[in-house]
Amino acid sequence: MAVGQTRCDVARLPGVLPQATVIMAFGQELFAFHPCGMEIIMRRIGTRSCRPPGLDWRRAGFTLVELLVVIAVIGVLVALLLPAVQAARGAARRAQCTNHLKQLAVAMHNYHDVHRMLPMGHYENGLPQGWAWGAMVLPYLEHSALYERCDFRFSPSAPPNVDLLKTGLAVFRCPSEPGPLSETIVVQDSLGVSGTVTATLPYENYALNNEIQTHVRFAEVRDGLSNTILLGEMAVYIYDWPSFRIRCSTTWSSDLFGDNSTVNFCSFYPLVWCNRIDKPNGTVPFGASSYHPGGVQFALFDGSVHFISETIDRRKLRYLAELNDGQPVGPF
Repeated sequence: MAVGQTRCDVARLPGVLPQATVIMAFGQELFAFHPCGMEIIMRRIGTRSCRPPGLDWRRAGFTLVELLVVIAVIGVLVALLLPAVQAARGAARRAQCTNHLKQLAVAMHNYHDVHRMLPMGHYENGLPQGWAWGAMVLPYLEHSALYERCDFRFSPSAPPNVDLLKTGLAVFRCPSEPGPLSETIVVQDSLGVSGTVTATLPYENYALNNEIQTHVRFAEVRDGLSNTILLGEMAVYIYDWPSFRIRCSTTWSSDLFGDNSTVNFCSFYPLVWCNRIDKPNGTVPFGASSYHPGGVQFALFDGSVHFISETIDRRKLRYLAELNDGQPVGPF
């Protein structure tokens, strides 16, 4: 094969190129490639135009206009897909929130099966003041070890218990909650603590219906278990008065409150007002609220979980919250 030929082939060129040399055409030049061990020897051996008529091989990239068009198309696709991705993530978080509420409702049922009544929302008698319903159902949430370490002879902020309070439990926190994970407060002497004590409590989101102030039996819910709210969501939020700032939340262990370095006052309340739905950082402390778009999730006495729209008629929501009002609810 002569050097001047334009097609690519394998050739032997005695005295010029080693054996088994590959001659290839690139643009207007010919090159010889020879495999030598793990290397490739490139040698320029001549030039001849190999370009087919009408084809410019020297053009090897995009023009600026083409690049801008590609970027614009990618931007449009991202703008179209991003809301769908965010909606899918929101739906996944809401499904996980539903699962958490379902687990808590089942735990309450198991507690009722053993004790023939539900735990109190927060204890002011029978146990030292300050314990909440969440601590009572720990054995039914596969947290028996934590329950056994709690010394119910003392208040939750007493030295035997205060270090346990900082334990955060995922089942009590909504995955859509963007607030801080925990807060450190200085608890006052109102709970039988000698002087003051510093306690760290996890911010959580599920609270008992505020109508359940005492031990309640299922038979006493005459409006029907499928028509009465048992548990509801409460977002972590800051409530501003003209000269006072309070952060409201709930936590699994206790009904505690105290001073805080970032706000004037911090209160952890285990009950939620279910007779209205408010926005996070709204106007009603300890009201039902969430970061789910459009509403709040509730668990009913029968163990079912429902997403209730923020536009629901307030009278109907009040009927759902009350245990024995005798009012028909209808679909919701």
